[in-house]
Amino acid sequence: MKCPICGGELKKKVEKSIVKGFDVPTEFYRCESCEEELMTEDQFRKGMDKIIELKAKVLVSSVEGDYIKLPKELAKRLKGKYIELIPEEDRIVVIPK
Repeated sequence: MKCPICGGELKKKVEKSIVKGFDVPTEFYRCESCEEELMTEDQFRKGMDKIIELKAKVLVSSVEGDYIKLPKELAKRLKGKYIELIPEEDRIVVIPK
């Protein structure tokens, strides 16, 4: 594939990006000449799907009570901290204290 900016060769890359506190593996193309970075629509969609997957953990019930399952990355950041949960119409906001 050719770079639309300089005509150089585009090389596929996969790097981790931090998006809203989550490590998201991101696939894109980088020009070997001018280092311009581009994503196809499919690459963008896959990245967005991964972000949604990390954020879309559900409220589950058990015999012991209700729990909120958090993504590992978020749980590591919040470990040992008190949090406030604010229920909204279509989401729950987590605020570290």
